Amino acid sequence: MKKILYVAAAAMFLIAGCKGNGATQPAENAPAQAVGSSDIAFVQVEAVLAQSDLFQSEGAALQEKTKKAQEGWAKKERDLQSKAAQLQEKYQKGLITTANAQSEQEKIQRQIANYQSVAQKEAQTLDEENYVFTNRAQDLIHRAVQELNADKKYKLILNATSLVDADSLLDITPLFVAYIMYWIYRTTKGTNAPYIISGIIVVYLLWVIVKTLNMELLSTILGHIISVGAIALIVVFQPEIRRFLQKIGMSQKRFNFISRIFNHGSKIAETNLQPLVVACREMSDTKTGALVVIGQQSDLSLITEGGICLDAKISSQLIHNIFFKNSPLHDGAVVIEGDRIVAARCILPVTQSDVPKSFGTRHRAAIGMSEISDAIILVVSEETGAISIANNGRINLNIPSDRLGAVLQKYLISKK
Repeated sequence: MKKILYVAAAAMFLIAGCKGNGATQPAENAPAQAVGSSDIAFVQVEAVLAQSDLFQSEGAALQEKTKKAQEGWAKKERDLQSKAAQLQEKYQKGLITTANAQSEQEKIQRQIANYQSVAQKEAQTLDEENYVFTNRAQDLIHRAVQELNADKKYKLILNATSLVDADSLLDITPLFVAYIMYWIYRTTKGTNAPYIISGIIVVYLLWVIVKTLNMELLSTILGHIISVGAIALIVVFQPEIRRFLQKIGMSQKRFNFISRIFNHGSKIAETNLQPLVVACREMSDTKTGALVVIGQQSDLSLITEGGICLDAKISSQLIHNIFFKNSPLHDGAVVIEGDRIVAARCILPVTQSDVPKSFGTRHRAAIGMSEISDAIILVVSEETGAISIANNGRINLNIPSDRLGAVLQKYLISKK
């Protein structure tokens, strides 16, 4: 457990000991009271500066000078505005001729121009003085902190609102970039994205080479290709980008509150698993192929719209009849939401990931559906009768029929 050292008193002593010539006192003389050893320290920079000799001797005077200048500018503006208003009032009442009014107006305008010129020069001078004082104060703080931390005991020295000093060894940017690249690689693994990226790198390197060799024609052609590369990448990688963003959203369960906000007040009834389990056991025994999608939070309307709408109550007999090999509805998937069979003969997207060649179309479709939604997909193999469950891009194979109910219940509980 890290212990934190508050070095405000030490830094205050250092700054207070800094005279006008910028000299600093040795750090060992600072009356610092350590709470404990640490690699993190805090400095109350504002409090230190307010009590330093630099601020007492120059900062306070500069503040007072700035305040007086601002008050003087405000008074001058009020006086000139008052003169202009009085002149306008006299002219409207007919107390002054037009010629005299114009003469007085020109006189006031000259005074305004003169005031603006003087005020601008004074403001520039004050800005420069404040800028120099600020830089001197920052330099003083920085040198004092560096002297205090000459032995590099503290890796981080922080102000309440900013970083005062830090050890370069704490730079985690390379690690962060490496992690992002590895994450992107894992996400795009099994797709054509790595090959396309390799091609883009080759084109870019070729462009660098031809540009170095002053091959103007090729350099111009490749330059135009690269200049529209961003748009081309979006077009080429559209499936991968969509899949990538969907995976991010699906994997971050802590963001589920967003879907809860949009689904507020539309509570979905719990799925009755018993008829589904019974139907899957019967189809497993008879080696009847089946593909069932159990909807969760994801919107499956695009999938159900492509199928045959049923909107029927779940029953084992109905599910079994749908997947009977001579039934017109047996091709495709059944979609269940809550306690209703929403649609049948639905076409599911097939995964583009690297999967074993032994997987048939049903298993590939189940994985593909689980990659773009949070649904739970049940698969009954037509060849072996084995039952599998796909979720979050992964598939659990060969689930015993007597344990199917318990396994499904675990999946549903993990989604809540």
